[in-house]
Amino acid sequence: MAAIPNNSGNKTLDPIQDPVSPYYLHPSDSQLLLVPIPFNGTGFNDWKRSVTITLSSKNKLAFINGQIPQPNSTDPNFKSWERINSTIISWLMKVLDPQIARSVLYFSTAQEIWQNLEERFGLTSGTQIYSLTQQIFDIDQGSDCLSTCFTKIKMLWDEFDASNPLPTCNCTNYTCGINNKLLQMREEQRLILFLMKLNPAYKTIRGNILMQQPLPSISYAYRLIMQEEKHSDLASHLNPTTDEVIGLVAVNKQKFYNTNTHNASPSHNVKLELTYILNDVTSSGLLMTKSKPVYESSSAQVFYSVVRTVVPLSTRGVSWTS
Repeated sequence: MAAIPNNSGNKTLDPIQDPVSPYYLHPSDSQLLLVPIPFNGTGFNDWKRSVTITLSSKNKLAFINGQIPQPNSTDPNFKSWERINSTIISWLMKVLDPQIARSVLYFSTAQEIWQNLEERFGLTSGTQIYSLTQQIFDIDQGSDCLSTCFTKIKMLWDEFDASNPLPTCNCTNYTCGINNKLLQMREEQRLILFLMKLNPAYKTIRGNILMQQPLPSISYAYRLIMQEEKHSDLASHLNPTTDEVIGLVAVNKQKFYNTNTHNASPSHNVKLELTYILNDVTSSGLLMTKSKPVYESSSAQVFYSVVRTVVPLSTRGVSWTS
């Protein structure tokens, strides 16, 4: 076996013992699982991407893409290559559905198995492109949060790109710049498509994004919209709806009459009830305000109007400002 010099230059190191060599195997590699979910015939591009990432991290990608072909039996590295080849085959078998694994069992090299899988499952057809395009256009935010909606469409975009990649130029040093122009065009088209999927609640931020020249990237636009969503959620929390206040008043009103006597004057009861409910509701965070007391906030005004509708008839005529 051919040995290579180590970093010191004074000694040689066997490739199977050199961590930077593609022929090196760590003791734990025998139990390696390339991907958590076996390939069952669908989603080949996602599965392929995950497998190639893991093989690349192990410095073994060259054994399936043809960069390290099978050497002659007289080659000093033949035994090491044979060992690595068998290891990669075992890795692939563990991440294939049993029926698919059985169909490639008798290939002698990992490269042959990989090529066979690509020929059977990796070729793109018009039907696949049509299906992906249809799914992309059918997506609508609906009741999904912004993150869920974006993840759905991003997954389909990635699968579409793997099935139908953009063309590349063949000019020297890419001087024409067509690749960057195509990427920018696709980015702008997808930004507009993503904005079209959003609910009407985002129409303001959507208009602000579309007025920018040039149009921002999808990632930057997503960040702006996410900030708007968080701001809306905070505003909804600080300014409760009438229904939310009615619910809390009804619950706390019952608490009050379970713990307080009805022998006191109507005015006294109403003041006690208002104080009891207001303190409890305020402590829940529903009527929070930073700039002024809770009884001066707009949310408190909603609260007072709701309390008027739920107090007993006997208390009507009592001054609420006293």
